[in-house]
Amino acid sequence: MNLFKNSFINLKKKIRMMFKLNISNIKYTVLVITFFLNSCNKKYKYETGVRFFLKEEFKEDILDGRYYFFLLEDCNSCQGDNLNLNLFAKNINFQKVKIIIIGEVFNDEQATKVMQITEKYSVFRDLKSKIYSYETGFGKSMLIDFKKDNLIHNKFITDPLIDTYLKDYLNTDFKLYDF
Repeated sequence: MNLFKNSFINLKKKIRMMFKLNISNIKYTVLVITFFLNSCNKKYKYETGVRFFLKEEFKEDILDGRYYFFLLEDCNSCQGDNLNLNLFAKNINFQKVKIIIIGEVFNDEQATKVMQITEKYSVFRDLKSKIYSYETGFGKSMLIDFKKDNLIHNKFITDPLIDTYLKDYLNTDFKLYDF
C-alpha cells in the first residue's frame, strides 16, 4: 500500500511539473502513466513456489515464455477441462506457450485431446498432482509469463473466460510485455 501511495504522489508531482512546463506531448503523458502502472504491479505472492515447482519437477532452470497450467478432472460436466482441452487440441498454435497439465486423464476423449496437444506444444505432465506440494496458488487455470527468468505477468482464469481470454492473450505478441 505504501508503494502505491508513493507512486501516486510521484505521479501527481510529475503531472504538475508537465503542466508547468506546458508540455502537451501525449508521449510524455503515456510514459508517466505507464511508469505509474508498472510501479504498482504487485509481485506474485507464490512466485517462489511456482519457480521451485517448475525447476524441481520439470528441470526448467531458466524460465522464459508463457506457462499455462490446467487441471484434468474426472467430471463430465466440468466446463474448464473441456474448454482447455478443446482450445489447445484445435489447430490453433499459440506463440511460445508451454502447457502444464495437472492430473491424469480419466477417459478416452481426454486422452486423445492430450495426445493432440502434446504433438503441437511443449507439454509438461504432472500426473501425480505434485503441484499441490508446492506453494503455487494453483487453482483451476493459471497463466504465468516469464521473460528471461523474470516473472512479468500472472493471471488466474475462470472457466467462462478460458476460451475468449486465452485466444486474445495467447495470440498477442510476447514483446508487448517487455518492460
